[in-house]
Amino acid sequence: MAAALLIKPLSSFFHFPRQGLMLVALFCALAGLWGAFVNTLCQGLGWFGRLACITLVMMVLRLSFGAVMVIKYPVAEAGVLASGVAFLAYLISLRWRKELASKSDPISPWNLEFAQYLAVGAASAVGGYCFTQGDLLVAQRYFSGRDLGLYTAAGLLGRALPMVVGPMLTVLFTSRSGHRTDSALREQLKLLGLYAAGLAAGAAGLLLLRDFWVRLIFGNYTPEAAAMVSRLAVTMAFVGLMQAVGMWALAGRWLKVALLFGALD
Repeated sequence: MAAALLIKPLSSFFHFPRQGLMLVALFCALAGLWGAFVNTLCQGLGWFGRLACITLVMMVLRLSFGAVMVIKYPVAEAGVLASGVAFLAYLISLRWRKELASKSDPISPWNLEFAQYLAVGAASAVGGYCFTQGDLLVAQRYFSGRDLGLYTAAGLLGRALPMVVGPMLTVLFTSRSGHRTDSALREQLKLLGLYAAGLAAGAAGLLLLRDFWVRLIFGNYTPEAAAMVSRLAVTMAFVGLMQAVGMWALAGRWLKVALLFGALD
């Protein structure tokens, strides 16, 4: 029903593009906040199977809704709205509301440990964002026109590497922060190895098939874009490894290392 109510105003996009864009942006922002809350809740409770199910439903909603709406309404807002509609998958979490209704004595989180975690968590998040997105700010300053477009498109492929294997870091963080025994360490190192292998495989795929990816995005082969994809693939593979180090330090409560990671980024 919510999707149906939002589909109706799409017919006015051709006449009121600014109002349509504001509506889509507002919906995506609100849905994103709800999605972030549920995502954090599932991670904290260790509901990784349920989180994977939600992610799969999101992908199906985004692809199906986006394909239908973009064909019927060939405007940018229809494509952006597909991302907002995908967040409706998080409504599945309402089925588990009874599991969250357990009664217990309240515990105040406002203590020194929480303050320390908040400080290093903020440093890690800001550092990680600058590490993966900061190049766009530099590109916008020194590139323009066609060169900026080529770099932005190539950057999407490069940044896809740490994004695809990123869920492994979520599981690693939860496991490492809750269990630091020798037996748990072996499993955590295996997961870290799978993460590194995923980065390497993704980088190899981009390097070997860069011509295909360039043609897929631009419709024809562009040597400049292919060269950018190669360099960004290698760079983002190392960026992903650095993110793993920062996440390990944060989960292991290596406060100085985590703060150093955020500051250097």
